[in-house]
Amino acid sequence: MIFFQLSDSEPAVDERRDRFVAQLYKFMDDRGTPINRAPSIANSDLDLFHLFHLVASMGGYNRVSMLVDDMSP
Repeated sequence: MIFFQLSDSEPAVDERRDRFVAQLYKFMDDRGTPINRAPSIANSDLDLFHLFHLVASMGGYNRVSMLVDDMSP
């Protein structure tokens, strides 16, 4: 399985990440469910930009959900 790779050293990636996060926070605020704290898992910040591209590269939400369901006992 191939995962989406991002190079953190590229300024263009940083700009895209900043724009993505700003649009996401605005979208969530506009729909009345603002993100009030930075998302984290086990006290580690979650990179939503990377997660979005990783899920997209694996076929999207529905595909990833099916894969997770298949791994459940």
